[in-house]
Amino acid sequence: MHDISEETVYLFLDEADKLGEIYNLPRNIETAGARKLSISLITSNLNKLKNIYGDEFYTITNSIDTELLLGTNTKSDIEYFSDILGLDDEFIKNDLEGDKLLIAEKGLKPILASKSYFYENQEWNQDSEK
Repeated sequence: MHDISEETVYLFLDEADKLGEIYNLPRNIETAGARKLSISLITSNLNKLKNIYGDEFYTITNSIDTELLLGTNTKSDIEYFSDILGLDDEFIKNDLEGDKLLIAEKGLKPILASKSYFYENQEWNQDSEK
C-alpha cells in the first residue's frame, strides 16, 4: 500500500495578489518545506503583494528558493529582479525577449532559459493525436 504521508503537496496560487491577504501566509511559507508542502505564488506585480503583506513581504521573498521572471514593464519589479540577479535594469526591461525567462535560484547564477509551451511539445500532444 502506498504511504501518502511521503508525498509532497504542491499548491499554486495564481494571481496571488488578487486573492487578498491569506491568513498566516508568510509563516506558512517559511515552514512549508518541513511539512512536505510546496507553495508557489504567481503574480504579475510584486508591488501589489508588498502592499498586501507590508514588511512580511520580505519574509515571503526570503523564504522562496526559486523565482521566475517571465517579463515585466513595472519599474519596481525590474529593480527588484535587477538587484537579486545582479543584472542591468536595461537587460530586464529591453532584452528579455518574449520567448525567454529568467530563473533565479538561491545560491546559483541566474539562468536565461527559453519558455516551453506545452501545446508545442510532442509528448504532451501524443494523447490528443490518438
